[in-house]
Amino acid sequence: MTAKRVLILLSLATLVTACGGWGADHGGGTVIMAPFVDEAQGIRGNAPVEGWAERAVLLQQSFTGTTDELTALLAEQTDLIRLPRSIGTYEGRALTWQRYRFETQIPDAGPGIYRVDMGVAQGETAIYLVTLITVSMEYEEQAALYGSVLTHAMWALTPLG
Repeated sequence: MTAKRVLILLSLATLVTACGGWGADHGGGTVIMAPFVDEAQGIRGNAPVEGWAERAVLLQQSFTGTTDELTALLAEQTDLIRLPRSIGTYEGRALTWQRYRFETQIPDAGPGIYRVDMGVAQGETAIYLVTLITVSMEYEEQAALYGSVLTHAMWALTPLG
């Protein structure tokens, strides 16, 4: 199993845990973000503290490969055939992000439809992803909160080095 495939599978395992877990109901309130450094991924940024959302997960990752390889890996783990059309760009502290939004089934995460908001940025040596995955039918209740967390994470994520 390649390191790239393990990356995606570990992310889905995190999603299964998050969607079956518990968290604080912020009712649209403030989410506390804390700095992190992930040397294995080669990134630093900010992430919400534990318990910020009941049925959502925020993933921040690097991927060494092409956009086509990334899309193929996503297709293996979801019902996507290709990335949807970008909904826009976002200029972060260190990277320019292409934004994507779609709904999908994720077989390894159990039944249901999941809402995926994702930023993809091309760096010098890797592709960077910030992905927010939520249970689709619950997204609208917390849309502003989720959007704020995703935007802040994209702004703060920077490659190490």
